Amino acid sequence: MEPNLNRRRVESFYQLDVHAGYTLASTWGKTSLFFGIQCAAAPPSGPRETLLGSLACGAGRQVARTRLIRPLPHDVYLDLRSYHQLAPWLVLALWTYGSFTFGHVPYLDLASNGSDSNERAGRGYVRGRHIGKSLLYGEAELRFVIWEWLGAVAGANVHSVSDPDGHGIFGDNPRFRYWYPAVTGGLRLLIVRETHANLCLDYGVGKQGQHGFYLSFNEAF
Repeated sequence: MEPNLNRRRVESFYQLDVHAGYTLASTWGKTSLFFGIQCAAAPPSGPRETLLGSLACGAGRQVARTRLIRPLPHDVYLDLRSYHQLAPWLVLALWTYGSFTFGHVPYLDLASNGSDSNERAGRGYVRGRHIGKSLLYGEAELRFVIWEWLGAVAGANVHSVSDPDGHGIFGDNPRFRYWYPAVTGGLRLLIVRETHANLCLDYGVGKQGQHGFYLSFNEAF
């Protein structure tokens, strides 16, 4: 989602927020409720089959409400990852997550590609290129060993953000119409053998001419 800001000059985040149809509430005067659940079948570098998952839910209420501040949104975040050793030298890694928000969301709190907890999702696109109240993401990656300390990866990912005009029982049900795929590839240099820590160099290519190089430590997921 890209708000139309052509009619008037925007000189602050507050004006950006209100101009785009959202509210930019400050952090004071809030009461909130948050809980999370995490589970793990095994560490990613351990057995042949591994499943990791987490669920986080939050809700809040604005105590000191004014004409410009609305009740805080309700949000749900679900993250699932699995790792499958197909051969001694080959691992298939799968990752999917969804971020869903209901209610009036401050503009700077909207979900976007790369807004995951580690900011590693959506390689192939500029971070924050696609913004919406809710987001779906999926990625698959093959990781294989070339030599003792050298490896490589090849994968693909796809994401979608919800349209601002969703309809349904709750009035703002997420609707995902546009999907943005990307392909990735890269090299891995083993730094610490005991913890399987890698130096990662990746290149990703998405739609609409989006692409980029990524240098990081350890895998994206």
